[in-house]
This record gives sequence, structure tokens and C-alpha cells, in this order.
Amino acid sequence: MKTINEKLQFIRGGSRTLRFHTHPRIFPETVGHHTDGALGLLFLITEGQASQNLIWALRFHDTGERIMGDLPSPAKQGLGPAFKQMFDEQEDALCASYGLRFHLNEEEGFILKMCDNLDGLFSCIDECRRGNKDMELPLANYLAYCVKMLNSAYEEVSLDAEVPDYLQRSSEILNIGASAAHRILNLSIRGEQP
Repeated sequence: MKTINEKLQFIRGGSRTLRFHTHPRIFPETVGHHTDGALGLLFLITEGQASQNLIWALRFHDTGERIMGDLPSPAKQGLGPAFKQMFDEQEDALCASYGLRFHLNEEEGFILKMCDNLDGLFSCIDECRRGNKDMELPLANYLAYCVKMLNSAYEEVSLDAEVPDYLQRSSEILNIGASAAHRILNLSIRGEQP
């Protein structure tokens, strides 16, 4: 059992962990910055009606990066599903050892991942607007992740069912981000600044 001091150091240290360490940034971003942005998106997507469990799960979803590191998604995917599963299980076990284990239903899991990816998308948009061309690849990746998630979710909604509100709001927010991302990437292809 971890002491309260060990838990405090783990949680606070997790918030200070730098993100995007493989891509130089103009404005450095920590897990704390990212979590704040993701929680804001959660509020918008759920209209303030998220369960306490989902709020806490999102708050601590990247805390394990304090020890495990912020392994970029393309690297995890490139190493194959067995590696990703092993890495994720290790990070989950680490967080559980500090009392940070949250059980989410399928809808909550989707919302958490969507908030995570949407915040990554908007963070990349902000950096690209500052003139950081190094963030164009992560921008394109996050856009692809969000589009793939929504397409998969919409495929699961039966034709005679009403689309859940959280999917509609996720789509609306993604459309805002996609519009900005496409503008940035198209300007870059033409050699212009966003």
C-alpha cells in the first residue's frame, strides 16, 4: 500500500510530465495542461452531466506517464497490438498501485478517449497557428484518430435509433477542429503560414 506522500508525489509529478517530447514545441505542454483541456471538452460533450467516475478517470488518465513516459501513439501502433496491450496493462497496474483505477462502461470509455484525442488535436492546431511546422504530423494523426473513432461509433448506431447526444456533440466539436486542421495543412502544402 502506497503512503499518502507517495500518492501525492505520483499525482503531482504526473501533471508536470511533458507531452510531445518527440516534436519540438513553441509552448511546452504538460499532462496537467492536457488534462485541463480534456476536462473542458468532457464538460462540453456531456453538457456537464458526466459521472464522477468518468471525471476522475479522465483527470488521471495520463498520470502513469510520470513513470512509463509519454510513448507516442504511432510508436505504440508500430510496435504491434501485443506490445500496446502489454504497455497499457503495465501502466494500468502502475496506476492501480496508487489507487487510480476506474471502471468505465463502453460509452464512458469512448467519451474519455474522444476528449483525449480532441484535446491533442486542438493542442496541435494551437502550435501550428504559432508557426510550428513540426506539429503538422501529430495534427494529421490526431485528426485521423478522431475521425476513425466517430466513424466506428456511428457504424454501431442502428438505422432506426436516435444518435446519442454525446456523439452529436463530439461530431460538432470535431468539425470545428477538422476545419481548422484542413486549413492549416492546406496552407502548409502551398508553403504559406496559417
